[in-house]
Amino acid sequence: MSYPILYEANETDFFSMGLGVLADAIKCEVLEERNGRFELEMTYAKEGILFKEIKNDRIIKVDVGHELKAQRFSIEKITKNFDGTLQIFAVHCSYLSERLGLKPEVIINGSANTAINQWNNNLIGQSPFIVDSDIQTTGKTIWNIKEVDNPRIALGGVKGSLLDVYGGEFRFDNYHISLMKSRGNKTGYRISYGRNLTNIEQEDYISSTYTSVYPFAVQREDKQNNQEEKVITTNGYIVHSEHVDKYSHPRIIPIDFTSEFEEDEKITSDKLKSLATKYIKNNSIGIPKVSLEVEFVDLEQTLDHQDEVFDEKINLCDEVLISFEEMGIDITDKVTSIIWDVLSDRYLKLNVGDAPRTLGSKLKDLDGKVQEAEKNSNNALTSANGKNTNFYGPDEPIANKVGDTWFKDIGNGEYEIYQWNGTIWELVSFDYSVIEKELEQHKEDIKNALDNSEQAIKEADFVGGKLEDVENTLGVQNSKIDEIDKQSISNGKWIEENETSIKETIAQTDENGKKLIQIEKNTEGLSSTVIDLQKDFENLELPARNLVRDSLVEKCSTSYLFQTFETVEAWSKEDEYQFLLKGNLPDGKEPRIYGEDVSGIYLTKLSKISDGLYGFKGKINDVKSLKNILKVYLYPDDKIECCVDWIAVYKNDDTLKWYPALEDNSKTLAKHWTAIEQNAQKIKETIGKTDEQGTKLTQIEKEAGRINESLVEIENQKIGGRNYFINSEKLDSGNVIGYQGSVVNVYPNQKVDEWGTDKAFNIQCWDGSSEIKAMIHSRSSYMSDGTSYSPSIFVKNNGQANVRISCNIGAELIIKGGETKRLEFNVKNSTKNGIMQFLVKPTATSANITVWHPQFEKGDKHQDWRPAWEDGDIKITNVEKNVNGIQQTVQNKADKSEVTQLANLFDVRVTGLEDDIDENYAALNILKDNINLKVNAKDIISQINLSPETILIQSKKIMLDGQVNINDAFIKKITINTAYINHLKTVNFDAAQVTSGYINSNRIQAKSITTDKLAANAIQVGFNAIGNAIKISPNELSFYSGSTLAGEINSKGVSFYSGTRAIGHIGVNSKAGNSSVKGLVMDLDYTGDFVSWGFSESASASTYTGMLSLDPKGKFTGEKGVHIPGLLHLNQIRPAGKPYQNLEFTSVVIGSTKYPALMAATSKNGIAFGSQYLYIINNGNSYNFNDISKLISKLSGLGKVAIPTGFDGQGNVQGWYDMYL
Repeated sequence: MSYPILYEANETDFFSMGLGVLADAIKCEVLEERNGRFELEMTYAKEGILFKEIKNDRIIKVDVGHELKAQRFSIEKITKNFDGTLQIFAVHCSYLSERLGLKPEVIINGSANTAINQWNNNLIGQSPFIVDSDIQTTGKTIWNIKEVDNPRIALGGVKGSLLDVYGGEFRFDNYHISLMKSRGNKTGYRISYGRNLTNIEQEDYISSTYTSVYPFAVQREDKQNNQEEKVITTNGYIVHSEHVDKYSHPRIIPIDFTSEFEEDEKITSDKLKSLATKYIKNNSIGIPKVSLEVEFVDLEQTLDHQDEVFDEKINLCDEVLISFEEMGIDITDKVTSIIWDVLSDRYLKLNVGDAPRTLGSKLKDLDGKVQEAEKNSNNALTSANGKNTNFYGPDEPIANKVGDTWFKDIGNGEYEIYQWNGTIWELVSFDYSVIEKELEQHKEDIKNALDNSEQAIKEADFVGGKLEDVENTLGVQNSKIDEIDKQSISNGKWIEENETSIKETIAQTDENGKKLIQIEKNTEGLSSTVIDLQKDFENLELPARNLVRDSLVEKCSTSYLFQTFETVEAWSKEDEYQFLLKGNLPDGKEPRIYGEDVSGIYLTKLSKISDGLYGFKGKINDVKSLKNILKVYLYPDDKIECCVDWIAVYKNDDTLKWYPALEDNSKTLAKHWTAIEQNAQKIKETIGKTDEQGTKLTQIEKEAGRINESLVEIENQKIGGRNYFINSEKLDSGNVIGYQGSVVNVYPNQKVDEWGTDKAFNIQCWDGSSEIKAMIHSRSSYMSDGTSYSPSIFVKNNGQANVRISCNIGAELIIKGGETKRLEFNVKNSTKNGIMQFLVKPTATSANITVWHPQFEKGDKHQDWRPAWEDGDIKITNVEKNVNGIQQTVQNKADKSEVTQLANLFDVRVTGLEDDIDENYAALNILKDNINLKVNAKDIISQINLSPETILIQSKKIMLDGQVNINDAFIKKITINTAYINHLKTVNFDAAQVTSGYINSNRIQAKSITTDKLAANAIQVGFNAIGNAIKISPNELSFYSGSTLAGEINSKGVSFYSGTRAIGHIGVNSKAGNSSVKGLVMDLDYTGDFVSWGFSESASASTYTGMLSLDPKGKFTGEKGVHIPGLLHLNQIRPAGKPYQNLEFTSVVIGSTKYPALMAATSKNGIAFGSQYLYIINNGNSYNFNDISKLISKLSGLGKVAIPTGFDGQGNVQGWYDMYL
């Protein structure tokens, strides 16, 4: 349990206890949303000690979640409740950004980290914030005071904000603001029914979900000095998303793309379609918004799990798995908001999925309000020439010209689109959601009526035979049905009435096919039946009709004839066909399509359209003898494996996506059916479900004399079966073996993020004479003859080539290179004592896979992994219910526990089965008037009788040997030898009573420590500086000047700060490219200006005299570079280019005087500097440069001088070199 702490509004030291602990808080909760609100609400008792100290602007410090510790909230509103308690509302300290000003115009350009620092630097006044971002993308925006009036909405909430430009997720840690690419982690944390889920609410925002886009643009042209406007659309008007077939009717939104074209650009249908397709992808058109509100128990805080180690903790923006089978919920999604209970240190609620309100959504809401204002105004937008007008609004307008368009608003953001044909407004596109909503409402009313009937039966004491109340209730519900029917009749479209019955027929199409729901009310009662249709699918709408049945292939093969397909209709030579094949084909492979007659007719080859997609479009000439058969060959016949995902043939359609054949959908409808019958004497409910795993029938019969529940299992359909694969969690070399000479290596404890485990097993296998390279088998586990099993195993393919995984009895699945998934098989064993095993068959010469949690279950339904009973002490639970009471038995291999509950007795017995019953026995009997506890293990240790009035254990000395948990107790005086206390809170602590010993703790907080020295692990630290603070954490030592960070010492070195600016760092580092070369480095951060080495010239000097400075920006000296204002002493200097010798700064003696000189390392050549003259040193001899200069000046002006270049043997000159002086 934790308590909030109250501080003054201007407090800077939050390591102290401030004004005090708000221990009398009744409730304290914090709401934090992803990129949204961060608020605290508290209820405080009227008799609380700090009741009068709670004032506006004062600060409350609390922990929020598992990561954000010591968060500060500023009180904004205090309300006194009727019962005298205080209701307190506070906002996070980062909201200070709302109260600060932003400079009139701020230009942002660069990375997200640059942008958020520019935001911080342009705040008016001193900023307390530290900001950063890990987003690498660049962008630009401009904030003007007219549109961005405070700094917080510049972070997110308006067009051009940081969130709008860069995306990401904010993390507010007091004054530290981080814009992160992804704030959360993929935790693998599971919240599921029966484990830790206590409540869940799901909301689908389907009413605001669109499935299709109606793109259009306005083309303006000058004709005969008049400007005309023409509305351009695409072929077929509408562009559907890939999710359109998941809805009963398309939901269409019109989008004007005029602004996407240049002024003189011709608007084309193809570009409109491309823009619409891009819009669908970027705006998730067709995907409903789903929000889950989850209440759960943190298992780490429960006694039953107190000894377990929980590696993962949930935090905002983490991805978690929510599983609730009854509602069909099994999703992994982000935590978008949390409510944290401060007093109990746990979450109260999580929101998972689409967040209802975020900083980013405020921008969309703002745009939506503008659009709503435009629609409701029923305004008209007229072109420049006045010829055509676009009308917006719910009321019928008066058209001006033929071609005018009216976007009729029918509510909920949906439209009907009309064009004026000169006589009437002609419907161009109809939004079917209106009818759909009306039908859904009728169905909901009928469902509620049926639910009310069933509830009334329960309340009428149906078991006792009070059928009169039931009949009356059914009569009331029948009247309600009549009212619903009357309301439905007003539609005049969907209901037919006769004298004896009323039928409501609703035709609908879903992804499983076409279903007909028929609700019939007659004099005998109510009957609701869901039946299937395998024909008459005229109303089924798909974006394109695939002519190939069972076209979703998803398999790999080396066969030349890959597969034969059936088509749904005969071929026509007048029509144009588009053949498509999607798959992974090696280079050189070419798909070819054949029709079938007596000898087979070659139709076409498919050319590569894009990566993995092959196609051909054209007509078929010879179609007379063709059957409804299509064969796919993979040319040439070289036995190279090819993988195909799907095949499609469309008639007169250019779609490049896969859609099923209509006939495929109708075939699957017989898989689901439900029947409910109700009448005055009996209610019988039968629910049957058949799917590819098997069949389960549940029947509940309720009659006047009894209620009977029974479960019938058909075709071995089971749920929650045991795992027969022994040692499935701790595979070793005994479980994984080679086959026919193959080599197998097994590496345990492998981490796989997708599975959230570090206990997986890596298997590497190669060589051997068989295609089987490794066998993963269970020890001493055999399959029963004639029994169906549902094996499964998690597999990650670490290589590039495909790997085939099969069960021992034939079933085989393929996992592609780089793929990670759970492989699920359904097999039936026909071999006596068949071994439970998985076979690894690489398509290459070797395989490198990681596996986890193999499982063999009986039946046809795959369940979550669980260990085999033989792997641990698995308990078997049996519950028996009868009219006398409830008996529950929990039994494992060693002992048994029985619980019997009767009307006047609650009896608990625990018996050891492996020992003598009389010597190992415990019993608890709870009667009406007393509780009796007996414990017997050879000797009776104790017997306690507890009467209803009081409980008293009285003795001079009572010894409790073992762990004792006390929830709440008042102890007047106690002596404890050794105490382990999680949290110790005390009003007064008499330090004088602490005479000796040590205080060991992870953290000690106090406003002041008056002891001279504090010793910790032989390190002595003196606290003497008043006004400064030192924070010691497990990883670093931080120095503060007031509340401002000045420095940090950690394992990386020492870092220095000035306010929020990082100045520099001193630490150990290595040479780039050679980590073995280590050294001490002093680095200046980007936000630092200079490094200076100086000294104090006297004891009273207030400044330091610089001797060396590094000034990369020129802000310190006025010139960029390294500056040495004092005397510099050098011995040698090595010029660039690696010459064969260095230069020396030395001295030479010329005559009797010593002069400074720059000499070569040989000391024979160089330059000496005299007080008046420069001396040239050559081979140890010195020459006054002044004399050389005089000689040159004398020779200057002589003109041409000829110098002989060679002589013969007689002394004659052989050549001359001319010089000009």
